[in-house]
Amino acid sequence: MDSVKQKILDSIMEMRCEIGIEERTPVITRAHESGDRLFIECEDRADKSIVIGTGGWVVGKLAASMGYKEIKVESRLDNIMMTKRLIRSLRSIKDAGDDDFTKMSRSLLTGEGRSDVEVLVLGEEMLWACGFLKDHGCKARLLHTGFLHDNLKEAYDNTTFVGVDCVESPYRERLDGLVSCIGSSGIEGGTNIVFGYFGKALDRVGDLILVNPMAFYGINYWNAKKYAKKKFRSKIAGISQENRAMLVKGVLDMTFDGMIEPNDAAKLICQNWPELEFELDMDHKEQDPFVKEYRIRNALARARMIDQRVYRALENHLNGRQEDVGVRALVAWSGGIDSTACIKIAAGMGLSIDPVMVCLPHIDIGAMEDSAASIGVDPVFLDLPDGYDNIYDSACKGHIHPCGQCSSLIQEAVLDFARSHDYEMVIFGDMLSCGSQSIVTQDGIMILNLPAALSIPKKELLEISGMEASCVFGCPLLDKSHKVNNGNRRVSVQRVLRELRAQMMDKQYAIDLIEHIMT
Repeated sequence: MDSVKQKILDSIMEMRCEIGIEERTPVITRAHESGDRLFIECEDRADKSIVIGTGGWVVGKLAASMGYKEIKVESRLDNIMMTKRLIRSLRSIKDAGDDDFTKMSRSLLTGEGRSDVEVLVLGEEMLWACGFLKDHGCKARLLHTGFLHDNLKEAYDNTTFVGVDCVESPYRERLDGLVSCIGSSGIEGGTNIVFGYFGKALDRVGDLILVNPMAFYGINYWNAKKYAKKKFRSKIAGISQENRAMLVKGVLDMTFDGMIEPNDAAKLICQNWPELEFELDMDHKEQDPFVKEYRIRNALARARMIDQRVYRALENHLNGRQEDVGVRALVAWSGGIDSTACIKIAAGMGLSIDPVMVCLPHIDIGAMEDSAASIGVDPVFLDLPDGYDNIYDSACKGHIHPCGQCSSLIQEAVLDFARSHDYEMVIFGDMLSCGSQSIVTQDGIMILNLPAALSIPKKELLEISGMEASCVFGCPLLDKSHKVNNGNRRVSVQRVLRELRAQMMDKQYAIDLIEHIMT
């Protein structure tokens, strides 16, 4: 398979060169052919993004050029985390103390054998679960509170439909009401296994075994949609603002746990954002220690390959040392939390640093000079790059979401300055180019995405920077683009969710930023 991997890498490099985007080499851990289909496993999501390309452009062209009907791209880290989740579920089966549940769950988790167990499914919003059970040989009995057309019911020939009278909002009361309906309405003597959108993956209330099938069986949002036998969109979320708020909370939970992609999550959140302000009790989860260790290990391996001095600098930070490594670095500084933390981290890991700021129109230079003095640095201020006016005009008209183009323009201006002033490295505050992609070279300049390399989440960056948390997302130009093109809000929400999905941001901070974007 090494020859296939090399052919994939060569093709990706050629395609990226064709469309004039920066040279990036993804780390491919496995490549497997099966007939006219190709499976590619990448080291992490940053590598996966390079293979897929914006809008799937690269992987689509890759399939056409290599003669494959389909190419499936996955992240090795995602696969590891899903395996860990399923192992936890397997180990917890015995805690339920029910033979039918044990038989069914072993079949669903391992893929071995079939099970004809019956399951109660709560709410028409869980209709896809009936399809999931059907595909695995099980029967379902759906308790629903709304009208389901006979054509829809016919698609689920494994399912008995039982209408019940139950409160529709708030959603948690609806769920409790559906549970209390069990034992009546024609379901006497039935199973005690219950599927619903419960807060816990597995719970037990009296004789009932309550299961959240997405969490317990590792069914992500994409697969849940595949199990639906007919297109159906539940109206439960739209019934009340409380239900909308609970849906948003659930989407954030799934995003952090890697069960939904940021683009799908952003679409759901924007469609269902509550019109009234609600305080959501977001349970706090820290970045998984395994995720942090995995990404740092891969970053260190890449640093060792590129330059031993960079490797020593990262090791200095991890071991609490401050030994000069002899690298002159430029830090791209915006005055924000991430880049300010980068200045402090880089100075403490043995790099000789100078901050540089590109003077965009909304920046108050006097305030930035005062801020720089407070942290003991003297930044270089660069003039507004050519091309910004075009970005500004397009964003104000709502033709583009400005962040991508603006970031690229700033990055190129900083790199040009670094080349012309003999800097060996440029440091950015990017948190997403994790693992091997956190340290790359471009035209002889080393680019270090410092928070990504050390897997430092937003909360820790905030503490390092010494700044107050800001719930403002983006700049005045982005606000203007939101006002003239509502679709740009979804793109901004997606950018927040990408950091949440990478576990570089906690859910409460994410929802605070999303609230600013949406309102």
